[in-house]
Amino acid sequence: MKINTRVFLSIGILSLVITIFLIGSESYFTRQEIRALNDGCHKVEGNPILEVEGFLGLNYYFSCEK
Repeated sequence: MKINTRVFLSIGILSLVITIFLIGSESYFTRQEIRALNDGCHKVEGNPILEVEGFLGLNYYFSCEK
């Protein structure tokens, strides 16, 4: 059974687009979560401490010191 090159290329491109979309979505929601944590810390008059690690900054450590 011969796989059509056009179908194989379409599947590859679709996989790439989906991967980029998922990484972008996770990055966006991580930024939103950090923003909410930061705002909450300021509301209780704390000092936010953020350490971002890893690829695309998806791993982070957050603390709020008073």
